[in-house]
Amino acid sequence: MTLLNNYFGYYFNCVDDLFVDKTGAVWFTDPEYSWFNRLTDTPPQLPPASYRFDPATGAVTVIDDSLKQPNGIALSPDGKHVYISDTGAVSGSVTPDGPPGSPWNQTGARTVYKYDRVDNGTHITGKRPIWLSQDWVPDGLKVAANGYVLTGAGSGVDILDPFGVLIARVQTNYTVQNFAWVGESLTEFWIMGNNGVSRVRWELKGQDLANPTA
Repeated sequence: MTLLNNYFGYYFNCVDDLFVDKTGAVWFTDPEYSWFNRLTDTPPQLPPASYRFDPATGAVTVIDDSLKQPNGIALSPDGKHVYISDTGAVSGSVTPDGPPGSPWNQTGARTVYKYDRVDNGTHITGKRPIWLSQDWVPDGLKVAANGYVLTGAGSGVDILDPFGVLIARVQTNYTVQNFAWVGESLTEFWIMGNNGVSRVRWELKGQDLANPTA
């Protein structure tokens, strides 16, 4: 069953990442990677942006359209902040006859931004950068139960405090694309990427996404 595939008749480009808050609202990012990599035959009809969808009412609202390629999106444990990563340093041509693929641009956007949640938790404001990816782009974004922000960045996962200070890095020998906490206590951490999968066992717990509190 399709819940949502368009914004007032304009098809989304490539719903990339999402989270569901305690009200059941779905927050998601919509970059252009499906078109860049020719996974769709429909050229972009909307600019890259991030949205909030309320299944109870059917309302869909844009929450940010300032990023080059919005990618990862995550909510802080207290529900006060939303984090969105911009992976615009990896982009391609949007013209129908343009070359496929998304080449790397060293000076392009590869930043994690932090926002404040406002309007009874329905919108975000106060955008500020907290992390410039040290390696590749911040592909994949999660927030731990203690508020630490984790993002995939090239050959590893960067672990930041809520203000963007680097705490540690889990190093891999492949390009990380995403990751997830699993297990009964949510202390087992699986990392996935290009030609590799890794498992980390530690005391850094993930949020219980099946029972959100914020």
